[in-house]
Amino acid sequence: MRILLLSIIVLEFLGCKNASDPAAAGSSTQTETTQAPAAQSTAERDRIQKPEEIIALMGNKLTGMTIADLFADDGYITFKLLNAGANVIAIVNDAEKAKAIEARKKAMDWAMIV
Repeated sequence: MRILLLSIIVLEFLGCKNASDPAAAGSSTQTETTQAPAAQSTAERDRIQKPEEIIALMGNKLTGMTIADLFADDGYITFKLLNAGANVIAIVNDAEKAKAIEARKKAMDWAMIV
């Protein structure tokens, strides 16, 4: 339960940090936020979303932990958490995004992910 709460707080903090950063108000950031996630490179998404920092704040050893990925979108962070050993519940409110995560799961042969 603490990990879930910590995850939510960290994600909110990272979002607020980018929103209040004067450099983030420039046109390049505006382009980054409106650009489709699939069009961004993995390195660029890692720079913006900082999954390594999120995992580090959770203690790096996520094996056996169950984490809810709220607003999972395309599952980018979901699969980063899975690779770190966590059991992840990806929550989306769009059936197409849920289908896309399911298809990616099958393509990666993650049979145990529900």
